[in-house]
Amino acid sequence: NDLRNAIGRGVLFLAYQPQMSFVAGQRARVEALVRWRHPQRGVVAPDDFLPLAEEHGLIDDLTAWVLETAIRQLHDWSGRGLDVKVAVNLSATNLSNPKLPELTAYLLERWDVDAAQLSVEVTESMMIRDSVVAASILQRFCDMGIETSLDDFGVGYSSFSHLRTLPVHEIKIDRSFVRNMADDSNDAAIVGSAITLGHTLGKRVVAEGVE
Repeated sequence: NDLRNAIGRGVLFLAYQPQMSFVAGQRARVEALVRWRHPQRGVVAPDDFLPLAEEHGLIDDLTAWVLETAIRQLHDWSGRGLDVKVAVNLSATNLSNPKLPELTAYLLERWDVDAAQLSVEVTESMMIRDSVVAASILQRFCDMGIETSLDDFGVGYSSFSHLRTLPVHEIKIDRSFVRNMADDSNDAAIVGSAITLGHTLGKRVVAEGVE
């Protein structure tokens, strides 16, 4: 009930985590991460409330709020002369909603933001529900000029199959491999192989967990 009342009432906010480019030596983009400022519980992390949003049919409303907030922030940054790109995470339910690309196009037009400034991220586990529909929705985002990213790469059973079939521009190597790669030769080998594979296929590669 608290979450249902929170959406759109000013207690949710976005934190923006930078992605740094080792090639350019500067920020490449930021990832929008939703947080909930609860009056009794303090700041609640998404792992604690996103499953509730999925379970109780609130995820579409929550995603719409995140998208508009991020796009509105892009509009504000652009007005101040800042060239920033923002990535937004989508859920499994979002990838079964054929109206989501249309909503995104409307919000981009409303706030006068170029589609190239926005990207969307999905995890490969989301593809299990209906990979055909999910791939179709991702393709519609690509057709709009919005880049797509495959999050948590390497932990699923069909990572390589998804690289072959999904319209994605970027892969994000899961933090479970990155975290110990300086001390674990197996993790280092997996990360190195993923980087080589991604670049060979023309994908941008991001390492999670470097912070």
